[in-house]
Amino acid sequence: MNLNDIMLLPRKHFKVAAVSSNRGSFGHNEFVIMAADGEAWKVQHIQSNGEWKKGGIISIPFTGSLSGLPKRQYVWGFVSVECPGELSKAPQKVIDEVWD
Repeated sequence: MNLNDIMLLPRKHFKVAAVSSNRGSFGHNEFVIMAADGEAWKVQHIQSNGEWKKGGIISIPFTGSLSGLPKRQYVWGFVSVECPGELSKAPQKVIDEVWD
């Protein structure tokens, strides 16, 4: 997939809910990002490729559909993410706190 193809993909918006205070040996920080529907991921992001801050909105392109059928696949490399790990869906109280 080339850059032009990626730019045409639909995107899902996530808010940065938490940022680790330390940086790994390769310049990664660990983040928890959450969508307004409670979908959440723990990811490592290289800050030198665009700084993320708590409360910031990250727009991640994906293949598949918003309904998840066929299974949605995020293009993590486009936003300099490594080692994504899906978390359990957040409860409404947490969604409200993150997305206030």
